[in-house]
Amino acid sequence: MVESNGSGAGSSTEVLRMLETLAKRVDSTEKRVETYNSRVDQIPGAPPILKGPDSKRYIQRPFPPSAAPKLIPKRFKMPDIQKYDGTTDPQEHVTSYTCVIKGNDVEEDEIESVLLKKFGKTLSKGALTWYDHLPEHSITSFEMLADAFIKAHAGAKKVQARKADIFCIAQRDDELLHEFVNRFQRERMELPPVPEEWAAQAFTKGLNPRSSTASFKLKENLLEYEAVCENALVRIAAQKQIMERYYNRRTNFRHFQVGDLVLWKVTLNTKNPNEGKLGLNWEGPYKIIEVTGKGSYQLESMDGQRLRNNWNVAHLKRYYC
Repeated sequence: MVESNGSGAGSSTEVLRMLETLAKRVDSTEKRVETYNSRVDQIPGAPPILKGPDSKRYIQRPFPPSAAPKLIPKRFKMPDIQKYDGTTDPQEHVTSYTCVIKGNDVEEDEIESVLLKKFGKTLSKGALTWYDHLPEHSITSFEMLADAFIKAHAGAKKVQARKADIFCIAQRDDELLHEFVNRFQRERMELPPVPEEWAAQAFTKGLNPRSSTASFKLKENLLEYEAVCENALVRIAAQKQIMERYYNRRTNFRHFQVGDLVLWKVTLNTKNPNEGKLGLNWEGPYKIIEVTGKGSYQLESMDGQRLRNNWNVAHLKRYYC
């Protein structure tokens, strides 16, 4: 056992020695690369050296461990909060975030740490890029982080305010309705994009009383026209049902099934001209092998030869052996 422990200690020492040697080689290589890059930068007309991303930036945090000393409690669950992308009011996002964190069964001494550590998870797109580029250990409290966040995204609040300007577009007293429609579309294009519901509400709100009355009457006329069309369709459907019932009373429908034997009617196209008036009016029997549609059947002869065309029920009658 003693020899085994001694052997293990010796191998561990050797591994550490190899790691130290490897670390020295890496440092030496980095220094040589920096020296080479600095010399190249001094050459007149030489293109700048493209530097790769700093790997330390991916693991660094904008706040030191002393600013968030508490661990995230296991009972904590990240609330379902809409991620901020840099296009809305930053103050509103901070307020919503702090309210849901405080109401998440977190102890009072844990709130500051949770606020700092989880704030990045509520960001996306441009706001997340801003957070990722914060200098390491540049934030010492959540208050400081929130203040920097609001100042950095103050322009989004101005955009939000400009969106509300669409409700300020109003029709002038001497402006015709079609002229106001054209002007509304032009001024809307100069504002930040807004939902269609906003545009519809803003347009309705901007109409003057004269146009509002005209629009209301137009809407009433359209509803009345729709009711007239609906009544006309009802009358057409009722008339169609009457005609269908009348036709059904005068028509003797025949229905056949697969396997039934039938005769088919001889017409001028299928009649043998040599037979004259004494020729047969019906030919068969034939067997129904398929129902191809409403009142349409496929036939075959008694020797199994399939007829080329489908036959309508009007040209068929049942064959009785």
